[in-house]
Amino acid sequence: MATFATKNALIYADISVTEDVEDGCGPVKIGTPATFIDENNETWYVIDHPFAENDCLWILAYCSGENPKVIQIETIPETWTQPLSE
Repeated sequence: MATFATKNALIYADISVTEDVEDGCGPVKIGTPATFIDENNETWYVIDHPFAENDCLWILAYCSGENPKVIQIETIPETWTQPLSE
């Protein structure tokens, strides 16, 4: 399982949805998207998916110029909390 996190909502949307494939069912969401708030009250967008290693490398390369960056994390930090839905 690979977990990616970013503070950039636009790139998060880009990497969490597959391309629309001709005669296919896409675009579709991949992974388990979630939103977390860190200890500094900053929002993180997280996607968790069983990406292949080469897909992880591609995602990191694709997002390498983004600011804020997309990072790959082992686990979601215990200090991050999910906001309550209204």
